[in-house]
Order: sequence, then C-alpha cells, then structure tokens
Amino acid sequence: MLAFGVWVFDRFIIVPAAAAQWRSIAKWLLAMSLPLAALSGAWWFAELAVGMSGHALDMNIVTLVWKGTHFGQLWQLRLILFFPAVVSALLSRWTIFRWIALIASGFLLGSLAWAGHGRTDRWTAAHLLADTVHLLTASCWPIGLLPFALMLLRLKPSPSTTPSSGTPGEGRGGGDLTTLSQLTARFSAMSLIAVSLLTATGFVNAWVLLGTVSNLWQTAYGRVLLVKISVYCVMVGFGAVNLLYLKPRLASGQRRAARLLGFNVSAEIILAMVVIALVALLGLLPPAV
Repeated sequence: MLAFGVWVFDRFIIVPAAAAQWRSIAKWLLAMSLPLAALSGAWWFAELAVGMSGHALDMNIVTLVWKGTHFGQLWQLRLILFFPAVVSALLSRWTIFRWIALIASGFLLGSLAWAGHGRTDRWTAAHLLADTVHLLTASCWPIGLLPFALMLLRLKPSPSTTPSSGTPGEGRGGGDLTTLSQLTARFSAMSLIAVSLLTATGFVNAWVLLGTVSNLWQTAYGRVLLVKISVYCVMVGFGAVNLLYLKPRLASGQRRAARLLGFNVSAEIILAMVVIALVALLGLLPPAV
C-alpha cells in the first residue's frame, strides 16, 4: 500500500518546487516498503502453509501449497508482479519508469483482493471490484498521509521565513509557504475523492459481508467493523478541518496553519494505523453472514 501510495504522490501530488526534497523521501519510503512487502508476503505464505497442513513447514508442504492451491497460484502471480515494481523503482530517475512503477505496484496491491473474503460469496465480481478499489484508494488516503507528513516537515517554514521571502527548495527549516499551500491543495483534492470512494466501496463490502444491520452489534465481525467505522469517521473529521479551515489559512500565508496542519496529519496517521490493524483483524474473522 505504501509503495503504491508513494507513486501516486509522486505522479499526482508533488509540485515541481518540492521535487528535490521529495526524491530523498520517496527513496527512503520505497527502500522501507518494498522489502517489508516481500518479507511479510513470504511470512503470510509460510503461516498459511503451516495452518493448512497442521505440521511444521517443510518443502513438500511448500510445494503443495505453491502449486496446488488458489492461494499459492495467487502468490506466484504476485511474485511476478513484484519484480517490475522493484526494477522500475530502481530506474525511477527516468519518468517512464515512474509510471511503470505506479502501474506495477497498483496491480501488485490490487491482487490482494483475491486473497480476502471477496472470492468466497455469491457477489464475487462486485465484491472483488469493491475490494480492489478500496485497497487502491486507501493507498492514496490515508496511507498517503505518511509521505505528505514527511513533506510537511521538510517544507516547514522557519520562524524567520515570511511568505514573501521563502524560496522553493531551501530544504529543511526554510520551507516555502506557497509550495506548501500548493501541495496541500492537491493532497486535499485527492483526499476528498478518496473519502468518497472509500465510503462507497466500504458500504458495498459491509452490505455483502454483514447481511443485516443488526449484525453490526450481534457478531464479532460486525463489532470490529463498527469500531473501524468510528475511527474512520474521526479521521474524516480531521481531514475536514484541514480542508475547510487550515487550507485557506495556509494559502493566505499563516505559518500557524502549517503547524496545526502538521499536528492534524500526525493524528490522522496514528488513527490510520489503528484502522489498518482492525482491517487485519477483520481479515481473520469469519464474515457475519
């Protein structure tokens, strides 16, 4: 999710004046996210193989799961998709490879929908589509909050910097409020679209997996989902403050708005971590229906 979110940020959010600061941040995030994706994917496969067999992991079990199960075939496809995502990231100094990285990481992430509940019910096509869009959209927001927060830190105005004296590309502590405002405007527009898509696809998923509204509080799956929805609403509230209150003040050159925006984004990131943990738990629980 983070790898795809980095490329979305690179292709659609970053402004030319902040490109130099962004390149080092993007390299760091990719160097962290891609190896972790590979390691966690291998761990996931090993855990599932042990769970299927009920015995300690050995090569016979690995081969059986790898070749003879839907999950193993899906992981074969994901391994194939992982290589262009890595190679294009390594060659990202050229623009064409950034677009290839965006597409490859998007397919890699979207394929996770086939490992979830969406493949097992009578609404398979609609549910898989909703799951895929949900995953891709969540990588833009809230996962995109992490690169956005790092850019806020890098472009943070120093106390002596005024809106008229800031120079793009000054580096840490000498940020440009104009550049920061442009970046915030782009990210806010994307976040607004993301919230709409997440709400719509989340409704589809809930409708398919819950069955009835009463299952929200009568089943373990529903109660965890209810907590997730509550945390998500708090996040949307922070985002609304950023969009409606802080963004206009940032555009008018108020440095205090930049500080408050950084605080709100940090709070959203913490809440996003809670949501991701709850989503992981939902993936382990049987659906309510």
